Amino acid sequence: MTRYKETDQAKLFEYYQDSKYRLEDGLNSLDRLIPSSQTTHYTHGIHHYVAKFMPQYPLLFIRLLSKPNDIVLDPMCGSGTTLIESVLNERNAYGIDIDPLARLISKVATTPLSEKKNNALRDWYTNIIKNPKKSILKKYHLEKVPNHKIWFRDDILQTIFYLKEEIDKIEDSESRDVAKVALSRIIKEVSNADPRDAMPEINHEHPVNEQADVWQSYSNSLERTLEKIYEFSNRYRNKKIRAKIIGNDGRKINLQDNQVDLIITSPPYAYAMDYGRIHKLSMFTVLELSGEELKELSKEYVGTDRVSVKEELQTISALNFAKPFIEKLRLKDKRRALSLQKYLIDMYKITQECTRVLKKGGYFVYIIGNSTLAKEEFSSANALKMMGEQFGLVVQLTHERPYYMRSMGQKRASHSAVTKSDVFIIFRK
Repeated sequence: MTRYKETDQAKLFEYYQDSKYRLEDGLNSLDRLIPSSQTTHYTHGIHHYVAKFMPQYPLLFIRLLSKPNDIVLDPMCGSGTTLIESVLNERNAYGIDIDPLARLISKVATTPLSEKKNNALRDWYTNIIKNPKKSILKKYHLEKVPNHKIWFRDDILQTIFYLKEEIDKIEDSESRDVAKVALSRIIKEVSNADPRDAMPEINHEHPVNEQADVWQSYSNSLERTLEKIYEFSNRYRNKKIRAKIIGNDGRKINLQDNQVDLIITSPPYAYAMDYGRIHKLSMFTVLELSGEELKELSKEYVGTDRVSVKEELQTISALNFAKPFIEKLRLKDKRRALSLQKYLIDMYKITQECTRVLKKGGYFVYIIGNSTLAKEEFSSANALKMMGEQFGLVVQLTHERPYYMRSMGQKRASHSAVTKSDVFIIFRK
């Protein structure tokens, strides 16, 4: 079935490549390119990651706006959707993200693993599970996890630390990273957090997860992870093509001018989800960040609400178009006004850096949704469009694609703003 759908999509791309209106036709046919069974194929979905875009989005632009062996950049790569599609379609890829878990997931999702290493990881876990008593006998410093008694049963956290210790002994770095991702994938599942919440919250109906079983959960997770990597590795045809994580800040891209052929990214919304908080249980256990380290890191995320109301942010005259909205918002909610101001400054810097590294004639695609702040809608799309134009980028097309189905699979507050559509902005340098 997968092969048939890929063939069908290839025919569409051939048609659009020769069409005068190839971008318009391609965008209008996105529904045909998104069978629900193919939004988590290959290593897409190797680890849960909220608010990621569908792989068919970057696939469309990669196939229509770049050539084999070109370089594709995603300066806010998240779980690596753009990078995966790039290498599967014989484009080199660079990824950047402030979130250390995102960088780990993206690296694992775009690194083929030999069958020998794949089988070795299964054997490794089989040997570990034969002697689990050590996890009970050895005393770990559980207090390294803030409020650990709220989030985990002691025996569960002991076993997580034991598994992490064994993972760290794996000599091959690629295999070690795969084992880490498989462990991170189950952390929320075996915790006491409510599974319906994106951000970890106490499950008041069942404050202690009595059903948690780290051994069984990790066994399932590792097997699922290895299956997806095996599928990806078999589809990864051009061994000279590589994906690489090149940094942690899209505001300071570690590339020289005019290096990239195509940029595709889906930035956070203004006042976005706090990925540091969402991933905190994995951050504390698998990545071993302290509470203070995570707090400081969270301040650096684009779209964060972690701003001080006493803070005075720098002003950029090029962003004066947003000043009336920010001042109006400040009267209602000063923190949100400052958060929006910081967001726009960050996105201005990212747009500037992306323009710098993009080759002349190259395309730059933003995929964004608008934000609702204090019940007022702010057009992030229009803001990004104006930023790009200020740096000399030429808008080739804007396109809005409504959401046809909204199933979050999680609880939402009654006041939560619902983004009704994705907006595509296609620039050319």
